Amino acid sequence: EIEDPELVVLHLSGGIVDCTSAQPGSIVSGSAVEAIDKLADNEYVKGVVVRINSPGGSATASEAVRLALEGLAKKKPVVFSMGNVAASGGYWITAIGRPILAEAGTITGSIGVFSLRLQVGALMRRIGLQNQLVALDEGAAMSSMDRPWSPAARERVQSFVDDIYDRFIAIVAESRNMPGESVRQLAGGRVWSGTQALEIGLIDALGGVDDALAIVRKEADVDEDVEVSHYPNPQDFASSIMGQLFDAKVVLAEEPKLAMLLRRAGTVDVLWTALQDMLAGKSPMSVYAMLPADLVIR
Repeated sequence: EIEDPELVVLHLSGGIVDCTSAQPGSIVSGSAVEAIDKLADNEYVKGVVVRINSPGGSATASEAVRLALEGLAKKKPVVFSMGNVAASGGYWITAIGRPILAEAGTITGSIGVFSLRLQVGALMRRIGLQNQLVALDEGAAMSSMDRPWSPAARERVQSFVDDIYDRFIAIVAESRNMPGESVRQLAGGRVWSGTQALEIGLIDALGGVDDALAIVRKEADVDEDVEVSHYPNPQDFASSIMGQLFDAKVVLAEEPKLAMLLRRAGTVDVLWTALQDMLAGKSPMSVYAMLPADLVIR
């Protein structure tokens, strides 16, 4: 709990999904909105930098997060700081009329909408599977995997996509104080670097978290010695590195020794060599990790 005046860096990282409980590697709308609302209601939080690393995701989840951030910005200063990527839904959530900073190499924009579904009818027929649908009308067949969309269904889905796209254009136009047609010329799913985004008006300045904090600090009129907290709490270096390598919780047999090694490693090459030695049994230390199902080591 925050009990002293602070500035907060809120990290929103991963794909944006509709859900209520937190999921590693994702921006979950339910838990993200809850966290944002808590910051808004906490009188000790004097300002927030929202650090975004996201390629986008669900439009409904993005809008839920955006509205929560809009509510936060009505109560205290908010500035956005884009990391490696803040595109599609990752850009959508910044559209609240507050300053946006990005790195020169940030990938952003991708103002666009698409819809897709898995259609495995040919495979089902090949292996002898059949699907019998009982419904009042053809609307129920829109989600059926064994048949393509009918022309009417495709037209209906296209109307959904068009409506969401128009909404995307509108909120960006309002946020950036640009004509809708000008935004549309920059949209269509096009991606831009941070430098390009600055030139075309999709962001306000180039800079990192410290630059965003300086803006928030000035708007909030707080002293230089006011503490800065990061939320969620950052992992220690060892857990962060191992989490990126293996995308899983790591159980270390001799964690203090590994932590000491990591502090001394200095470079990724040295670290990787040390990890290879451990995995090959050439080191007295041991490391155990679970690999995601779609990752194959060769």
